Amino acid sequence: ISACLVGSEMCIRDRHRRGATVVLVTHDPEVAAGADRVIKMRDGRVVVNKSKGRRTTRAPLGLDPITRLRSIDAIRLGLDAVGRRPLRTALTAAGAALGIALTSLILSLSTSSVGRGVGFLAAVTLGVCGFAIVNTMYMSVLDRMREIGVLKALGARFQDVTLVFVAEAAVIGATSGLVGAALAGLLASLGNRVAGDQLFVISPRIGLIAVLLAIGLSLVSGLAPAVRAARLDPMRALRYE
Repeated sequence: ISACLVGSEMCIRDRHRRGATVVLVTHDPEVAAGADRVIKMRDGRVVVNKSKGRRTTRAPLGLDPITRLRSIDAIRLGLDAVGRRPLRTALTAAGAALGIALTSLILSLSTSSVGRGVGFLAAVTLGVCGFAIVNTMYMSVLDRMREIGVLKALGARFQDVTLVFVAEAAVIGATSGLVGAALAGLLASLGNRVAGDQLFVISPRIGLIAVLLAIGLSLVSGLAPAVRAARLDPMRALRYE
């Protein structure tokens, strides 16, 4: 086709008659007048889309199947995003880990007479952790706006883009859950020494609950930013500055 563009218009028409679909970008109205279909665009928007109604010859070769982003590739992109912003990820995970540790301490208090009815405090602590993760994920969406536009322009589906950000949030949640459970054990030991009594008892059950809560909270918190990223218009995302 490139040889035809350098040559004459007759060469392009000959290729078209033999079954090739020729897409020509031009600013010359006279050249566009010879096309079977004319699409005019202004500022990335289609303003004219008209066809002469002529039937064209089907291409003799079959079309290649559309290449889609695999789920494993989407997860890898999410994991790579965590490593590309280590400081922000570490700060978010540290804040969430501290919240999970405090939640674990509150849950351990609920088994004693001192801590009955403190479930509300645990819920508030988890809410604060959730807001921290949501803020980080929204910032990640803004920072990777052009990357999202490229993915969608290349055919990434709604679930593909969503999975990228959900995977990133899950990594933050799992890390904060493990660190938070370990931190809860250290804080419980320190608190018991200061109080001179066994007020805090961090059992393996509470540690497991803390990890599961962290992962679940991160998935829920990262879902809204992930859906926002998946609904972005490719043209606007590519032009974002």
